[in-house]
Amino acid sequence: QGETSFHGVATYGKDSEQVVAAVDETRGCVQVFNVESGECVATVGSKGNGPGQLLSPCCVAYNSGGEMYVSDKTLNRISVFDASGEFLRNETHGQFGRFNAPRGLAFTPWGHLVVADSRNNRVLVLEGDGTVVRIEAQYGPQTAKRRFEQPTGVAVSSDGHVFIVDQYNVVEMQLLYSAFSFVRTLGSVGNGVGQFQLPYGVAVGAVGEVLVSDGMQHRIQVFSSEGVHLQDIELNDPNGKFVLKEQHGISCDASGRVFVGCFGSRALLMLA
Repeated sequence: QGETSFHGVATYGKDSEQVVAAVDETRGCVQVFNVESGECVATVGSKGNGPGQLLSPCCVAYNSGGEMYVSDKTLNRISVFDASGEFLRNETHGQFGRFNAPRGLAFTPWGHLVVADSRNNRVLVLEGDGTVVRIEAQYGPQTAKRRFEQPTGVAVSSDGHVFIVDQYNVVEMQLLYSAFSFVRTLGSVGNGVGQFQLPYGVAVGAVGEVLVSDGMQHRIQVFSSEGVHLQDIELNDPNGKFVLKEQHGISCDASGRVFVGCFGSRALLMLA
């Protein structure tokens, strides 16, 4: 807690070596905590616009080798750091036009990086070296296609289903190597059960459930793998104030723990 503003979160490793990375936009860095001890074990990046620096970092993801990818919505790039936190390179994606406020990041079972390229209103799939293998700007059944509108969060299940937060709903698509096929949408605009007011992050839980951070309503909504609303997670402190206040990032580990970056309450939370 303190002078921070946590956004995206991601976990890596297991047992006593498991860490959770939390993007801190205020400080222009990523803070890495040991899950078991709660100790901050590393700070990756620094405030600025030079190599290895971050100006408005949003989301973070680890690849299978422990490399860290961080999106920056102001510098319009993704910075890549090795497992020890040393800067490797920037991805700006010049092949099909520069990123424009990239946000959500997630890796597929095949090692591809899925990027929510927010202000370009599209989702990209990249090889590990940055080569584009797919660009998707629409979703929905063939007879009623809709364009993405500033997608923010992405998550990928172990069987290749991609969940994309798009304005007031979550789009589920199946990704077979590099080809998308539409599955369903989850939720709609509103404040009722299964409805969202500016959702931001999304994660897939240990048994395939889908968790969505519904920031304006200070809750996490949980859906089954079939898209059925299961429950809301809401937390208040003893004074009745929201604990899950304007939560942005969300990540789950294999044991079922949920990690939440709360922008409004300036906290990184672990829910067991």
